[in-house]
Amino acid sequence: MHLKDISIKTRLIISNILMLIIPCSLVIIITVVIFTGFVYRFDGTDVRTQLTDSLGFISVYQLQFHVNKLEKEVLQSGENIAENENIIAMCKDIEDTGALVAILFEKEPAYSTAGYSLEEWRNEVDRIASGANFDEDSLLYTSSRGTILSTVTKTADGKHVCILICDPTLVSVVASTTEDLPKRAFEYMDTMGWVFIGLAILVTLATDIMLVTFISRGILVPLDKLRRATHEIRDGNLDYRVNYEGKNELGDVCADFDEMRLRLRDSVEAQQRYEDNRKELLAGISHDLSTPLTAIKGYVSGLIDGIADTPEKQSHYLKTIYSTACDMDNLVSELFTFSKLDLDRIPFYFEQVDLVGFFEDCCDELQPKFATQEAEILFDNQCGTSVCASVDRVQMKRAVMNIINNCVKYKKPGLCTICITLRMDGPDIRIEIADNGMGVSEEDLTKIFDSFYRTDRARTNVSSGSGLGLAITKQIIDRHSGKIWASGSIGKGLTICILLPAVKQE
Repeated sequence: MHLKDISIKTRLIISNILMLIIPCSLVIIITVVIFTGFVYRFDGTDVRTQLTDSLGFISVYQLQFHVNKLEKEVLQSGENIAENENIIAMCKDIEDTGALVAILFEKEPAYSTAGYSLEEWRNEVDRIASGANFDEDSLLYTSSRGTILSTVTKTADGKHVCILICDPTLVSVVASTTEDLPKRAFEYMDTMGWVFIGLAILVTLATDIMLVTFISRGILVPLDKLRRATHEIRDGNLDYRVNYEGKNELGDVCADFDEMRLRLRDSVEAQQRYEDNRKELLAGISHDLSTPLTAIKGYVSGLIDGIADTPEKQSHYLKTIYSTACDMDNLVSELFTFSKLDLDRIPFYFEQVDLVGFFEDCCDELQPKFATQEAEILFDNQCGTSVCASVDRVQMKRAVMNIINNCVKYKKPGLCTICITLRMDGPDIRIEIADNGMGVSEEDLTKIFDSFYRTDRARTNVSSGSGLGLAITKQIIDRHSGKIWASGSIGKGLTICILLPAVKQE
């Protein structure tokens, strides 16, 4: 999963958790570094192993550390304290700091700092204690005159062991004022402590920058792209694409927005096509009505002005006027049918129809009518005895009639042969109506189903057709959930192909 695919909810949760964890972790790390710096230096040495008299209360801690080690060694050695080299060496280390050491075994001296008798040792203790109630069972006593440290324990066999430390150089830091402890703590910090604090600040700033970038790239970037896209669409640029492919919530919004843009573009293009068709429809109606009206007016004017001065001329004028009026009536009727189909105002009554029988009846009915127009209709059934489809008989017959009328209107001189072929095309039924007429150009093949389109672009012969017949046929086939298209070329005839879904015969 890419970073841009992380959901907004997850981004916010991660950011809040990191904002909480990172500062807390840094505080813990800095605290550990500061306070371990009192004990362990950054070169790896343990400062507790280095007895000094210049570290105030920290020296007491270090002295206690060494006394504990001495105590363990004494307990392990038993009564042979004076002969144990480790004990002697450890006592010498403590004595090198200026302290006095005495080890009492069953309250008898087993070891004492050289040059000090037990009485002198006790006098030094009394001087430091200065009358205070201190005995060997006390753990620690410190004052401005020095420090006394005592440990009392027993061996495994129950014998009493006491280690006494008297250090006149280790004065009390507690007595100096407890409020100096923070100041002293910072004084004893190693330089690396400040380095860690600086690094902590840098890490915090880097984390904040990283989280802000993480959030902004996931939210602000797609929002900015959406803003630009809305401005482009507002300005009419419906080809501008929102270039964001994340799989989070904003990615879904961008994808939906782009889908909306595509649908809006298709809607605008469809509206433009509809507007162009409407203009073409109005222009076609105006032309196809004005031409016969002009002819009627001319013939009527000839009758009024007495140009038709013989009964034969008058009869000819009246027949022409009647024929032209009939053409106008057919045009208005087809226009009315086309408009009702376009507005879905014509009801369709679908039923399961055997197309073999349907086309046989159509050919028998239409053959006598078109025989007078030098046209013959042939039927070629390649589907067997029967094949069924859900059709409206009346509307399907109208579609077939419109195609045959178109074949007859654009036939060549001589006999026009129209062949209706019925065959299966996979799960569908294919109907082909082919003629041997003039045909159309490849450019016109995709336009002959448009309203008011005629290959006669000058539209000089209105009686040859209104240009609505094939447009009505296409709407009828569309209502049957079928497909219709044309094939052919100039001089080689025209073939209208219809594809209808087949249904199982009940």
